[in-house]
Amino acid sequence: MSTQAASPGLRERKKSTLRARLIEAALELCEEAGYEATTVGQISQRVGVSTRTFNRYFATKDEVVLAHEDQVMDELVAALEARPPGESPLTALRGIFRDLLDDSRWNDARLRRFWRAEALIRDSPELMGANFARWEGRKERLARLFAARSGQVVGFEWRLLASVAFTAIGIALSEWAGLPAPDRVACARLIDAALGRVARGLDHTRP
Repeated sequence: MSTQAASPGLRERKKSTLRARLIEAALELCEEAGYEATTVGQISQRVGVSTRTFNRYFATKDEVVLAHEDQVMDELVAALEARPPGESPLTALRGIFRDLLDDSRWNDARLRRFWRAEALIRDSPELMGANFARWEGRKERLARLFAARSGQVVGFEWRLLASVAFTAIGIALSEWAGLPAPDRVACARLIDAALGRVARGLDHTRP
C-alpha cells in the first residue's frame, strides 16, 4: 500500500528530473552552436531520449529554452494575487521582484539558468521573436489581474500599464543578461530601476 502511494510521487519526480535535463541540454547546445543551429533532435540525443519523449514535455524548441520565462510568469501572477489589494500595480511589481530574488527557490543554480536563457534571448533574433510572441498573452494576463485587483473590467489603461511594465522588465533583463555573471543584486537593481522610471510617469491605482 505504501509503495503504491509513493509511486505517483516518484513518477512526478522522475518527470521533473527529465524536464530539467532537457532544459539544461537545450541551454548547453544553444550556447555551443547558437539557438538557430540547435535542433530538437540534438537536444533529445544529448539527454538520451527520443524526440517523441521530448514532445511529451515541450512542443517546440523555443518552449524548452523559454521554460524559465513561463515559470517566472506563473510565480509573478501568484505573488501579485497575494499582494495587499490597495497597493498600486507598479509598487506591487517592484515588491514582488525584490521578494522573488530573495526567495529560497531562487538559488544560485536557478538564477544562473535564468541568466543563461536571457542571454540566449538577447543574442538570438529568432528566439527573441518567439519570446515576444508569448508576451502578448502574458501582458493580457497581467492587465486582467491589474484590473481585477481594482474591481474593474480590463481596458485600454490596464493593457497600456501591463505592456509598459513588461517592456521595462524585458529591457532590464536584457541589460542583466549582458553582464559577465548572473549578479543577483544587479538583477534586482535593474528591474527596480526600470519599474521605478515607469512608476514616476504611469503608476496609479485607478485609471
